[in-house]
Amino acid sequence: MGEVTTGRTDRGSRGRRPRRRVRVATVAGVPVLLSASWLVIAVAVTVLFGPVAARATGLPVPAAYLVAVVLAVLLAASVLVHEAAHAVAARRAGLHVEEVVVDLWGGHTSLGRPATPGTSAVVSVVGPLANLVLAGVASAARALVPAAPADDVVSVAAVVGFLLAAVALVNLVLGLFNLVPGLPLDGGRVLEALVWRVSGSQDTGAVVAGWAGRAVAVALVAWGVGRPLLLGAPPSLFTVVWVVVLAGFLWQGASASLTVARFRRRAAEVDLAAVARAAVAVPATASVADVVAAQGGAEPREVVLVDPLGRPVAVVPGGSVTDVPLHLRPSTPAAAVGLHVAPASVVPARLGAVATVEALARSGGAGVVLVDDTGRPTARVLPDDFAAAMGLR
Repeated sequence: MGEVTTGRTDRGSRGRRPRRRVRVATVAGVPVLLSASWLVIAVAVTVLFGPVAARATGLPVPAAYLVAVVLAVLLAASVLVHEAAHAVAARRAGLHVEEVVVDLWGGHTSLGRPATPGTSAVVSVVGPLANLVLAGVASAARALVPAAPADDVVSVAAVVGFLLAAVALVNLVLGLFNLVPGLPLDGGRVLEALVWRVSGSQDTGAVVAGWAGRAVAVALVAWGVGRPLLLGAPPSLFTVVWVVVLAGFLWQGASASLTVARFRRRAAEVDLAAVARAAVAVPATASVADVVAAQGGAEPREVVLVDPLGRPVAVVPGGSVTDVPLHLRPSTPAAAVGLHVAPASVVPARLGAVATVEALARSGGAGVVLVDDTGRPTARVLPDDFAAAMGLR
């Protein structure tokens, strides 16, 4: 299952990267990470599809389980194609894309919040469409695989046909399911974009799509568990567990979207000018002595180090230069006492408080650097200051 995550305020993955991830590829300059939790899915697919592969191909059981392992890898590749489609579309729309992750829940793409409903809809819908295209390609390829000779006990064609049929079916289900209009599914993002376009408020769209996601979760349980009970055929334990886990994921994701929408509305009421600390720009090659002199000899409270193009690359927190002895300040690089500023932590001041709080969620201790329309740093916003303004401290 794929998911686009925009302006995340949690994902452990958006601030410091969780440790149990391995970088396996790069797509459009975006790192692709494989989470250790994906192994759970790999094992589940192998166990569930091993016997199926044995029946479909005629292979002995050990070999059939190896085919199921290959299938697990192909399914991970399908998720990667889904997420890569999100990432490429987002990059072409000018959005910052932080990472693509393949994990226990399928995968997700972390990217900046789209500025328009049209961009949001396009970035969201391309993932499921990529799966539907894969389903069509795999199905067409399956039709070209020759039938196994009647006297063959084990046929390569049977194995290839089985894998292609499975990939086609899974991608069809993955594509259609992700188009269901309810958050956190991609179809929920499309619904959010539609309501946003009509109402003029992205938060209103998120609320509508969030409640739709909750409704989808309830409907899934009713269909998977309630319907068989009403028909007098109790569902299997496997079906109950699978449906409840999936519905729980959907409910949690929808609820998180509702929480974020409420948080954004509260953040929008914060006076950004009141919480922003005025900053001065200093070349990244400057020394600590240069930083002190930048404000007429007084030690500046907030200093932003910029590269030759004027782009923020680090901040020098207030008080950090006082830790450097006077006689060492001329020879100590300011960067030595600075904190790195990631591109996602640089926000145009005109975007306001909501964009700032979203960037704060990814910024770590460096906070957010506000810039004017020319890209010149004007202020720095710290997480604690913003939280205090929202009444959270």
